[in-house]
Amino acid sequence: MLFINVVYACLLLGKRADGFSKVWKRARPHVIIGHVTAWGQYVVGLALVLFILAPITGFNELAGPTIAIGFQGGHGTAAGLAANFQLALDFPEGKTIAYSIATLGIVFGTIGGPLLANLLSRRHPVDPPDAGTSDAPEGHEPENFSFPKPWYPYALGDLGGGTATTASGLLLS
Repeated sequence: MLFINVVYACLLLGKRADGFSKVWKRARPHVIIGHVTAWGQYVVGLALVLFILAPITGFNELAGPTIAIGFQGGHGTAAGLAANFQLALDFPEGKTIAYSIATLGIVFGTIGGPLLANLLSRRHPVDPPDAGTSDAPEGHEPENFSFPKPWYPYALGDLGGGTATTASGLLLS
């Protein structure tokens, strides 16, 4: 996690930073939805376990935060916390629950995300921005932009006749 922070922080090197009020005005909706979603997963998970599952079925109360662990952290966080669930908390089922929730998050996000996006885009169409409202500086795009030539003849060597091989041995012409 630390490394990804360094990578993204370097993206802004050499860029002039806007003032705090301008940055906050643009970031505020994202910060709010992020906190509502994150805290909501903990609240919903804990409430579901403490008020419904634990009293009725005797479910372990430690299962409450597994919704947030699975949805926010995914399989990597579930794997990282597996030893904590088993050894420190004496809750080996927590690993399985966190893995299951992470898998459900991927499945529901993959299937439900596009469905929800299409539904909302039909109900609430977004008008294209007016000319001149882009964040990109004017005249930033090159005049005669073209993609560079393919890398493989230069990286792996031309075999003659415009044919090159890839690392897997596939012939390209």
